[in-house]
Amino acid sequence: MKFKRILTCALTATILLSNLIPLQGIAAPNQNNTKIETQTKVLTDDAKSGMLHGVKEPSAETKEWAKKNMKKIKAIKPNKVGLDRIKKVSPNINMDKVVPADIGDELSTESQNTEASPTKGSAPINTTNSIRAASASTSSTSANVAAASTISTLTGSSLPNYVDNSQLDCFPPIRDQGGIGSCAAFSTTYYQLTHMTGLALGWNTKDNQDNTNKMSPKWTYDFANYGYDSGSNETDIYRILQENGCATWSDFPYSGDKTNPINYTQICQNKAVWENAFRYRIKECGTVPVDNVSSNKDQNLETIKNMLVDGYVLSFACMGFDFNSGYVMNDPSTSADDSFVGQCEVICMKSGPYGHQMTIVGYNDDIWIDMNGNGTVEAGEKGAFRVADSYLNSFNNGFYWLSYDSVNSTSSVPGFIAPPSGRTLS
Repeated sequence: MKFKRILTCALTATILLSNLIPLQGIAAPNQNNTKIETQTKVLTDDAKSGMLHGVKEPSAETKEWAKKNMKKIKAIKPNKVGLDRIKKVSPNINMDKVVPADIGDELSTESQNTEASPTKGSAPINTTNSIRAASASTSSTSANVAAASTISTLTGSSLPNYVDNSQLDCFPPIRDQGGIGSCAAFSTTYYQLTHMTGLALGWNTKDNQDNTNKMSPKWTYDFANYGYDSGSNETDIYRILQENGCATWSDFPYSGDKTNPINYTQICQNKAVWENAFRYRIKECGTVPVDNVSSNKDQNLETIKNMLVDGYVLSFACMGFDFNSGYVMNDPSTSADDSFVGQCEVICMKSGPYGHQMTIVGYNDDIWIDMNGNGTVEAGEKGAFRVADSYLNSFNNGFYWLSYDSVNSTSSVPGFIAPPSGRTLS
């Protein structure tokens, strides 16, 4: 059997968000109260430990490797997943002659040739904020059927209002990193690599008891932390995945018990495991810029949305501890948001010394939260990314919403004042 080589389009999260860790005992939402409160998380001991040693700032060598090896994603063609979704929402678009791109052949990229940004916790491409994504690629020897497609990147009304790739068969169940600072490995390896490998090879990874089709965060974390439970940098992990591949969870099991050093210092000595891991190397990684988002249909969101429509998931890093969050509210002009009302949505954060890595699995243009508390639905308040965390008890069973506005260096919402110490990005 020919194994496909995985492409990680690591939409590098220059988005620096809060450590969205378990929120204990949070009160039920009051739909009559539109005020956004600053939430201070009550953390378990394991969560505190994991957050104290989460995302590391990249070394000079890591930044140099990123500049040479991480691609800038410019455009995306639809694959079969994307075309099927587009047909459902845009039946009037003639796609009879469209040939879907192979998984991983959808991307148009270019080399990064700009100076590294000072932003923490990311492999930056320029001064524009950016996010990391993961995709899967066929072998370089496969036919480039994507070139036959008559549709390139889609825009506006051609895209679905709501996409949730965590519902695809290839996205694994939410798992808990425990007290070890392995969030970057969980996002890039367990979620991204498992998902994108499954998307390329047709895996169903939903069975939580079957670890033969899930990638091990222990494999990458124990390589990337230099022998200490002191966190890791996502770019180092992508380099490991590109050069060495990854073992499955069944071949190299993960434990979040921080009391046993073998759980974060072990390097595999088994030849058969190494040989199997080598089959799951990533082809390349890259970045997608995002900033200046003023509405849920802003064209600056379209590259990320196109990737999510194609089934990709995106990894991003955050720095901080306290964050501003509220609950999804009911926009009376639509019923599309009704089933999400009352779920947690993060809109911005306070900067801090802690690092965390998470995974964007989808988006929803209909989500609304009244950020400025004036009771009016405004363009900048609409829309949010769906995020998967590596703590089972965080937010909505490991998921939460992250407002589009949070990616902006400055909020586009009139009258909304961010915390004095900053927004989600820094």
